[in-house]
Amino acid sequence: MRPDPAGGGPVRAADQPGRPDRPPLLRRPGQPPLPGRRQPRRAGWPERQPMAGHPALSQHPIAQLPGTVPHPGAGIRRVWPPAGGTCRHSTESLSMTTLNQIQSHQPAAWQPPVNTETSSLKDLFKHQDGRAALQQCRQSFQQYFQQEASKLGSAMSPDSQARFQKCATDRMELIVKTTLDDSPVKNDVKAFQKQLGNAGTLASQALQRLAVNAEMIKRQDLLPPVDPRPQVVPRAAGGYNLIRPAPQLENLVLRGGGTKGVGYPAALDIMSTGGMFAGLKNISGTSAGSLMGSCLAAGITPAQFEYQLSDTIFRPSVTTELTKVYHGLGQQVFDMLHMPGPLKDAHKYQSFQATNEYPGQHNKLYGDAKLGGGLMTGLSALHAVDSATAASVRDHLNANWDKPAFRAQLGQLPKDQLNRLQDLRQPADFSQSRVGKMVTFSDLKTLHDLAPEKFKNLTVTGWDKNNKTTAYFNAKNSPDMPIAEAARISMSLPILFKSMQLDPGDGAGKRKFVDGGFGSNMPAEVFIPDAAGEVKHDAEPNRAQADARARTLLLTFDEQGTAYSILHSDYQQGQPDFMEKMMSRSAHQSHKHEANIADNHKVHNSGINSLPVFHGKLSTVSMSFSDKTQHEARLGAALEALEQVDARSQQAESLGFSSLQDIADFLGPDEKKALLDAPPPKGDSPDRKLYELLAKQRSAPSSQPHAYA
Repeated sequence: MRPDPAGGGPVRAADQPGRPDRPPLLRRPGQPPLPGRRQPRRAGWPERQPMAGHPALSQHPIAQLPGTVPHPGAGIRRVWPPAGGTCRHSTESLSMTTLNQIQSHQPAAWQPPVNTETSSLKDLFKHQDGRAALQQCRQSFQQYFQQEASKLGSAMSPDSQARFQKCATDRMELIVKTTLDDSPVKNDVKAFQKQLGNAGTLASQALQRLAVNAEMIKRQDLLPPVDPRPQVVPRAAGGYNLIRPAPQLENLVLRGGGTKGVGYPAALDIMSTGGMFAGLKNISGTSAGSLMGSCLAAGITPAQFEYQLSDTIFRPSVTTELTKVYHGLGQQVFDMLHMPGPLKDAHKYQSFQATNEYPGQHNKLYGDAKLGGGLMTGLSALHAVDSATAASVRDHLNANWDKPAFRAQLGQLPKDQLNRLQDLRQPADFSQSRVGKMVTFSDLKTLHDLAPEKFKNLTVTGWDKNNKTTAYFNAKNSPDMPIAEAARISMSLPILFKSMQLDPGDGAGKRKFVDGGFGSNMPAEVFIPDAAGEVKHDAEPNRAQADARARTLLLTFDEQGTAYSILHSDYQQGQPDFMEKMMSRSAHQSHKHEANIADNHKVHNSGINSLPVFHGKLSTVSMSFSDKTQHEARLGAALEALEQVDARSQQAESLGFSSLQDIADFLGPDEKKALLDAPPPKGDSPDRKLYELLAKQRSAPSSQPHAYA
């Protein structure tokens, strides 16, 4: 977030590198505008004088806050190491890892313990059951993967090695479950060859991605301990800026973007491993962001989403395969996202209306919702989110139900909530209606209260066609609404996907809903008051808004650099094209252009807390793409996230105050204790005056003991 004289939230450390060949999040003084980029909004600000006595600080963004004055002996602690200054520790300048460097890391290929030639496998299956051969291959694969992963983590500290080993083990187990868990049917040689080939390909890709995880963990090993002491810097116009460690992230906003969502799991995996979401409590999302967010909120990890759900949700299957499914049904337009998972056995579903192998007709499982006009039903996404979230909740409840600590928590719940959790412990039966059995927003709230480290509160957007307004589905507005149905509503891009008509339980009855992006494609307003409003840098800050912005992370999409133009310039949103106009007309939304501009303002206003997610060559409606294209997009997203974890490490925030007394009243007990436990600052600096003020408060008689005593 851009610092300002009144206090603007998070501040990026000056020695943290920016994205290569693109503008850094904070342009340093005197740096010329990059070719082809508009001037940043603050380019017209007058030059400020560097802080006296500390040449290195003249390049620090905090030292260049408009209104700050030179102050002898002042240093910006934690975020810049001035030569001979008062900075108590420094952050090493970390070299950037490029995409080419990671791609050049080619792990040794896995060599299965059996000859994979067709004739050899046929001969093998004559003398050995396929299950025994698969078990042998599984053990060989696990040994290979662990050996290759151990090479990546060899230079880490013991604690970091343990963190990295968990990342590697989790990914290995997901690959095994995805490719080597099912025995070949009737010793099918081709199926067995495909299993082994897929395992080898996924292993190679996973090890490249783990190289990014390893690099991030190594960088974090270099970081010094965080100094919790705040610092005070005077302002020329009067008052003070309080520089303090940025608060922990509590809210995550996931933008809609269709197939570009392929980049989400990779980026979120790196950010999660880097500890960015240790304090996460709430998630909001639209369209692709709602699908990802619903699964995250239900305790599904980014890696699990990537291996078990991403293909079903983001990769439409080849149309020639689906013609087999609809053969004889007389449908000229069919749903490219109708079938779950791989379609190698699509012929089995020719009579899907009469079989339980697939969820079946919409009315059979999800009869409370009526589908409207559009080319695709999107039922596979609905079914995928429903089944995955149900399994995640069930597994957690059953694993913890009999533990004493968990039983004590359950004993505090009302009887109706306890009975509901008992119902969620049961295996999901997809041969029967799912109405009343899916995970709801209210269920998530209960689970978040029980296990906040795993489950999160969730808000999903939809566009209400009847009332022409944005609907926010959550535990407050629609507690009994299934999160899977809300996510399916939020991805209903008009014309491409069928709309949904249902009663979300908010008291307004049944309505038709389409993609939430037609009202708010970046629903930051769920957490930040007036998120799209103009930021007035010369006005007294809205403290609640500044704090909410500092605690909220927005994930947008790179879109070939457009995100950076939005972040760092007066980006002008283009007029809608013909297709967008058609979709807007179908959605009964006559102000989509204004909604797009508002979304851009939300991204721009959040500054460093808005992070672009890389997605390679994929667009919103990429309908078919190769495994290589997908891997490149994910690898790029992981590398982008690596830079962003670096940028946010030991991040500070700047808040404006009129007086030192206001600062003393604002500081928390831990911050006050940290200041008073340290030696008094020297001289007549604002830090010294604040120290004396706090010491006087602590020594003053009071009926209530000070928490920081």
